[in-house]
This record gives sequence, structure tokens and C-alpha cells, in this order.
Amino acid sequence: MRDLISNWFVYRSDRVSSMGHRGSGVLEFAPASWSAAVLRRFRPIVARGKTGGLDYAPAKKGAGGLAHSTTLARLRYGLSTALLAFCVATHASAADSPAIDGVTQPFLDVTLSAPVPGIISAEFFKEGQAVKRGDVILELDKRLEELEVDRRKAVMDQAKKDLESSRILVSTTKSVSKEELQKKETDYAVAAAEYGIAAEQLARRKVIAPFAGSISEITLQVGAASSPYQSLVRLVDTTRGYFIGQVEARALSGLHMDQSVRIQMDGVADPVPGRISFISPVVDAASGLAKVKAVFDNPDARIRPGVAAKMFVE
Repeated sequence: MRDLISNWFVYRSDRVSSMGHRGSGVLEFAPASWSAAVLRRFRPIVARGKTGGLDYAPAKKGAGGLAHSTTLARLRYGLSTALLAFCVATHASAADSPAIDGVTQPFLDVTLSAPVPGIISAEFFKEGQAVKRGDVILELDKRLEELEVDRRKAVMDQAKKDLESSRILVSTTKSVSKEELQKKETDYAVAAAEYGIAAEQLARRKVIAPFAGSISEITLQVGAASSPYQSLVRLVDTTRGYFIGQVEARALSGLHMDQSVRIQMDGVADPVPGRISFISPVVDAASGLAKVKAVFDNPDARIRPGVAAKMFVE
């Protein structure tokens, strides 16, 4: 619509009007691409459509032109001018919803690490591959932890057998006192707890995917030493994405949760539909801006998060 308005002129033609009067000021459209030589035979009345209204250019008095008031009257009643005013009003309405600049981000983006030190002994996935929730991506050396688990399990199993034997004796021969039975129960509970600790220590030697996604980066390879909580794997979920932008405080009144929006990404021909999922409850005092987030679907991974984008409110 903006191109339509800016590429046409309204002019007063000197041709014979439908009433048979020459020079009666018939209002018509002319494309802006007409040459100056062609336009000399017309007296321009309206220049080009501007944001928020029209830019009038009345002809001079005494030269056969129209006075400013006469021009406005003919613009008010002319069919061509009414059409132009409608187009300009439509253009102005569209301009009331300016684009919001921002960037796109993955729906989920986490950095995985191991809480214990060790040497990376196995890598089960490569960068760029997809993983499911629960898949083991990396594994640290774990031989000592495996042996400890086996030892604790053996102790726990023996304590369980002793407890069961004591219970049978208490119920049949009464040869085991209640105090001894309670001690057997305590021994078994301690053995079971120690086995659980050993199993947890073994599980911490693995880097496990917390959700289904794609591996975007592996920072250490097999054989490298890893420190506790050192970044090892970056996992992202790009089946959905976020648009994140900053909005001036006065524009927040026109936004609401779940509002439909269109998101135009750089390098993508068609805009993507989305909805507003977050509006910051506070405005940054330094910039006067508030954060706004919109979520959109990206099932075929056509959009790569991190690109610049614009959001248009519908």
C-alpha cells in the first residue's frame, strides 16, 4: 500500500470534462514515473502521500490556477480524491504498528557439565546429531566407581540376608532378642544407603541429555581432563524458537499475552506466525525499554536461531 501511494500523483487535467467544460479542474491519477514534459500540461494539486496525511501544493493565484480553498473543496467532493484519502488512511493505520527489532533464540538452550572431575572416556554422539531425553552423550572414566558399586551391593545383600534370618528366628524360636533384630535392621538400612551413594557417584560420571534436541557444540574430546561443572556440551531445542525484542514503554499498552504476531527473519522469504509469551513487568530505567518475547514453531528447522528479525503485531 505504501508503494501504491508514493508512486501516484493527483492532478487537475485541462482536458474537456464530462460536462463539456474545458479546464474545469477534473481530478485524476497520474503515475509518478511520468516524465516532466508530460506533467507540464497538468497543474499538480496533491504531491505524494505522507505518513499521517497529505502534502498539499495549491496552484498560484492569477495564473489561471485554483486557490487553496477551491483546491480543498474539489478534493473533498472528487471521486479520485476520496479514493486517495482512503488509501492514505489505510497506510496510516498500518504505520501505527511499527516493527519491533530483535533476535531469535532456541526454545531451549543449555550447557551440560559433569559435577565431578575425570577423564572423558567415551563420546556417544557427535556435534550436529539429534538426541533423545535420557541419552548419554559423554562419559567420564568410571572403573573405580563401578567397583565401589559392586562392593556396596554385596554388603547390602549380605545385610539383607542377615536381617531376614533374624526375623525368622524371632518368629519361631525366639532365640534372637528384639535389640539384636533392631541392630540387623539398622545395618541393612545403612548398607542400602551406602549402595545408593555409590550408585549416584557412578551416575555422575555421565553427561545425559535432559530433553530431546540437537548437539550444537562439544568442547572437550575423548582423553581430555574435565573439571567439576566445566562446560562440556551445548544442547539446543530448535523445534520451536523465541523472538526477543525491546519495546518502548509507551508501546506496551498495545501488547498482551498470547497476542498473534508475525515474525520476519533475515534470509527467510515469508514471515512466521507466532504469539507473545512474555512481556516484562518492569521497564529498564536506563534505556526506557521493556523485554518482549514471542514463541513460534520451527518443526523443520528452517529457521536457525540467532538471526536478526522483526516482529509485527497483528
